[in-house]
Amino acid sequence: MREISNAGWKSRAVRSSSFATAFCQAAFKSAAGRRSWKCRRQFGLPPNVSVVGALMRFADEKDPDLWLETASAIAAARPDVCFVLAGYGVLANRIACKAEEFGLGERLILLGPTRDVGAVYAAMDVFLMTSRFEGTPNVLIEAQAAGVPVVTPAVGGTSETLVDGLTGLLVPTRTAEQIGDAVMRVLNDPIWRQRAARHGPQFVSRRFAWQRKIKQTIGFYERAARRRMQCVNGLSERLEPSRFWSV
Repeated sequence: MREISNAGWKSRAVRSSSFATAFCQAAFKSAAGRRSWKCRRQFGLPPNVSVVGALMRFADEKDPDLWLETASAIAAARPDVCFVLAGYGVLANRIACKAEEFGLGERLILLGPTRDVGAVYAAMDVFLMTSRFEGTPNVLIEAQAAGVPVVTPAVGGTSETLVDGLTGLLVPTRTAEQIGDAVMRVLNDPIWRQRAARHGPQFVSRRFAWQRKIKQTIGFYERAARRRMQCVNGLSERLEPSRFWSV
């Protein structure tokens, strides 16, 4: 809606409203309390490493190539970092080949589809997204609900799904170098990560709680109904009786 307004589609006669995505946080609150080393062992990850991960649909708009390139840059700088990538899609085979080309080898775990997404989040220290464009990316909301700080390029609606500098980092330029630098900042600052892990679930609860969405939606329709009645009443007062009655 903001993009439409910026493009010049403005009218005093038309009003617009936007609503945050409704999100049920209960399943991901439990992920925040799970033991990370148990979840890492479940996926074959070493217990004493930092883990950068993602869940995604393996499609071009998610740009998994950039994700792997960023992971490769991080791996070169930090030998104590491993990676986990869960998902499905038409590019699955290509991703496996690209991972070998980038030299990630055993440091990258490709999970494929998984039902236990809470365990995947619990295994991570940082959630990394590299999409070309997004609407409201649910995975960023899920990760923060699970207490995982997020790093993402500033595309589409990503800026509305996190608190930049508090629950995650927005990267202005979508390059492996800049995104990788942002991930390194998170990995190198355990105190900041702990703070983000506390604030992430709180932010999600305030911003995306389904109870808030229901209240917001009801309020929208109540206001619309009142405006409608005001218009109808105003129109009735302006109409002359002679238009309807003949003497």
